[in-house]
Amino acid sequence: MTLYDLVLFAHVLLFVYWLGSDIGVFHSITYALKPDLSLETRQTVMAIVHWIDAIPRICFALMVPVGVTLSVMTGFVPLGPGLNAPVLAVTWLVSLGWLVASVFVYNGRSGVIAQMEFGFRLLLMLGFLGAGIGSFAGHGPVIEGANWLALKLVLFAGIIACSLALEILGKPMIAALDPIMQGNSTPELEAKLSRAVQTSRGVVVVLWGLIAVTGFLGVAKFF
Repeated sequence: MTLYDLVLFAHVLLFVYWLGSDIGVFHSITYALKPDLSLETRQTVMAIVHWIDAIPRICFALMVPVGVTLSVMTGFVPLGPGLNAPVLAVTWLVSLGWLVASVFVYNGRSGVIAQMEFGFRLLLMLGFLGAGIGSFAGHGPVIEGANWLALKLVLFAGIIACSLALEILGKPMIAALDPIMQGNSTPELEAKLSRAVQTSRGVVVVLWGLIAVTGFLGVAKFF
């Protein structure tokens, strides 16, 4: 097995765990919406959700360096003589830093790091969008004739946009869910929680679709 085979396997594995665990998270959250369930049951469900929800976040952060590495190794994103190793090294270091920050924020730390992580994703979204559009226009970084990869970059920008939207839409859900999980449920909080989840549902479905189409393009490479 070559290094390319290992990177390709990691790429496929990240797609599988990302989409699979994300579907599991959103489905499980629907049980937390049921006020007829006992508080202990709802707390158990949310504890499971919290553990599983870390998986797509990890896959999300690792998809960037793995995808970039794969694109460079296959020659679809040529960097020039002597640039492959340093560019990939920087990509991995920055991505691992992003991963650490994401886990830090996910575990309840907020403040400056949360704002920086959100800002980083915003810049990353603009970067992927610009790279995809530039590649369609023939300016790179993707070689001409690999429009499928250029489209993947644009779609990945859409995935990042969905993650940003879900974070914003998720704030009312967290604000309602925290007191409910502490045993302070009220009809108003239950209604607020239900509305927040329903509002996020459309963005979640779009996110799943983008992930699936992005994976398909990587396999089909049809244009």
